Amino acid sequence: MDPIPLTPILNRFVKDISAKAEFSGADGDVAERERANVAIMQKMYRAIIAGDLDRFQKFLTDDIEYAWYGPAEHPFTGTVIGREAVLKKVVSNYSWLDDQRPQIRIAIVQPTLVSLHAHETGKIRKTGRPYEVDFVQLFRFRGDRICQFESYCESTALMTALLEAGAGSGIATGQER
Repeated sequence: MDPIPLTPILNRFVKDISAKAEFSGADGDVAERERANVAIMQKMYRAIIAGDLDRFQKFLTDDIEYAWYGPAEHPFTGTVIGREAVLKKVVSNYSWLDDQRPQIRIAIVQPTLVSLHAHETGKIRKTGRPYEVDFVQLFRFRGDRICQFESYCESTALMTALLEAGAGSGIATGQER
């Protein structure tokens, strides 16, 4: 995967995972685990931005499950299981997008879960058409690795832009459910 140009916007996105985090308020080991999860999220996104898939996959369990919920025609829709399948899916999804400008609204942090609520604008790489989307991403942790990733989005504008770029029915790679 090619590196995503590290703009100040993407750098802010990574920093905002901690700056906009709302922790459970627990003390001791639980609070430490929550802070560690935020640090893992930041490192994972930095690896994606750098196009460093070897480093990215180190944050995933072997049996990770990745699900993107949306209309069947949306090329991101589908569920894949396993590290290799997730890598292929992530590369495929990012290959559609350009000039991404995500903004975190809130990051809700618990000992085994981080929920990112965000807004993003950008362009479809193939056509240059702009898109805008609100989304929620749920990351479940097992120890120091992500074992489940789910994405939910209001995708009308993104879907319209992707269909104009030639997206067909869901492009899921790897093991589907």
